[in-house]
Amino acid sequence: MSTGDILKELAITIFMVMAKIFYSRKPFLQIGGGIMSEVAINKVKEAEAQARKIVEEARLKKNDIINQAESQANEEYYKIIQEANETKRQMLDKAQKEADEKANPLKLKAIDQANHIKDLNSDKVDGLVKNIVERIVS
Repeated sequence: MSTGDILKELAITIFMVMAKIFYSRKPFLQIGGGIMSEVAINKVKEAEAQARKIVEEARLKKNDIINQAESQANEEYYKIIQEANETKRQMLDKAQKEADEKANPLKLKAIDQANHIKDLNSDKVDGLVKNIVERIVS
């Protein structure tokens, strides 16, 4: 129930009380320069109490709605974060797999070359080292 609805209901209730007062044939009391029946005074007090109760219920309902909205927003937030983390993990896994697939032939070639170098006898290695040193120095 919105605040406007509450105020409308309160206005209708007060109007009804005032109509009952007008048509009431009960004895009247002199109050603050005006005349009101005891029944009318009690009706007004009841209407005021009812209005306070309606306003308090509206305030509590508003707080409940806000709390539910915050809870729902937090749930959605964490759901979105989880989905984003899962997407990130999948993308990283895919990138790692692709990198491994591209790097594997290079690894095999490097291993083959390393094995070829190991297979060279030491005389050839010494000759290659001497050749490289001469080129660098000259």
